[in-house]
Amino acid sequence: MHGTGLQFCARRLILFFHLPLAKNVIRLIFHTIAYQFIISYAMARALLSLKPKIFETGNLGHLYLMRLETYKMKQAVFVSREEAQFKGLEQMLGQHNIEIKWCATGNELLSLMTNTPKGQWIDLVIMEEELTDMNAKALVEAVTAQSPMTNCAITGTMDKKKFHDFYEGYGVLMQLPVEPGQDDAKDLENQLQKIRFLG
Repeated sequence: MHGTGLQFCARRLILFFHLPLAKNVIRLIFHTIAYQFIISYAMARALLSLKPKIFETGNLGHLYLMRLETYKMKQAVFVSREEAQFKGLEQMLGQHNIEIKWCATGNELLSLMTNTPKGQWIDLVIMEEELTDMNAKALVEAVTAQSPMTNCAITGTMDKKKFHDFYEGYGVLMQLPVEPGQDDAKDLENQLQKIRFLG
């Protein structure tokens, strides 16, 4: 005799929880939930530790969605000794009403970023691989440390895989030829549209 239906169900439930497979399934579910919580918490703490200007109002969720869905880039800076080198890129960005600025050195760019009014930031920096005062990697490190929301593109002749490995983790948008042409301007335009910087 099994007794009442409630007792029968209770016995079955106890038997189920004593099965090794059931224990493993429950343990897996628990660990998955705990893992997701830890990752989410760590990401939130990392965002807060960066404290880019866009997050200063404290309304992270709203501003993050605004960044993805409605924000369009406003400023781009070329870091180069020769303005003619980026003429095609400048024309493409100008067609999207992007404000263009020029800097001859990496330190000049960093000074410009430091003096950018609170609540604003430079959306895109396009730089030469070798500058008179520093190389591109050192400048990218300084730029992202100062403004995590800024995207960078670098000219050069590095192999595609080597370029990816060399700049992995720095959020570099793309590599451009030393003298970008119209096709390269179109490639940059497509990349900016993919990240919703251009309409």
